[in-house]
Amino acid sequence: MIRFTFFFSALVLFCAQAFATECLEIASEQKTKEEIIAQKIIKEAYNRANLCVKFRTLPLKRAAIMLRRGAIDGSVWRSDSFIAQNRAKLHALKTPISTFTVAVIYNSETYPSPFQVSDLQQEKIGIRLGSTIAQQTVGMLRGKTIEAPYYEILLGMLKHGRLNAIVVPMEIYQRLAKHSPLPKNFKSLAQQTFSLRHVLSKKNTRFLLKLNKSLHDVITENSFQERLKEEKLHIRT
Repeated sequence: MIRFTFFFSALVLFCAQAFATECLEIASEQKTKEEIIAQKIIKEAYNRANLCVKFRTLPLKRAAIMLRRGAIDGSVWRSDSFIAQNRAKLHALKTPISTFTVAVIYNSETYPSPFQVSDLQQEKIGIRLGSTIAQQTVGMLRGKTIEAPYYEILLGMLKHGRLNAIVVPMEIYQRLAKHSPLPKNFKSLAQQTFSLRHVLSKKNTRFLLKLNKSLHDVITENSFQERLKEEKLHIRT
């Protein structure tokens, strides 16, 4: 009886320690400055909630497939359109990490003035590989989707006439334009705003309450936009 009690107590202690040290595997691309900042925010939120987190670098498309299957625990951030399409497979945290404006970038020399988005019907439009919000935008424009892994590649393709337009968050386009001057004939047209939120697979429901609070606190204390400004100031100095 004493041996059984000791064995049972040891088993309970082992299970408790295993649960306490459970590390959630979160997908992250880390290809842009914005994604790196978002990952730091998520890391802080998990630390504050006393949860272990490790990040796994995955392309958006592969991360989406693994998230639906429950093969990973979550993704650093996904758009509201992605969340709506996959609501049965995941949970989204309440506080958005940031809000962006999706824009169409086009060559004004190719299209008559005034430019209308209907001009892009059946035209080749470049998007970031795996971006649900960009795919949705191209669908509304009735264009032909061309995917590339980096925004810089898309801009290069647009410069060389291999694309008629690209869909990119306005904020990222403006940052890229500052670092690498673009042709004056490149124009932008805002389409819609969208939020990016941290998501977890359905199997991780038990962590929602903790993470909703900790993420809200982290973002309230130092928002995504404030961190991005600090990053830009650091680069200039």
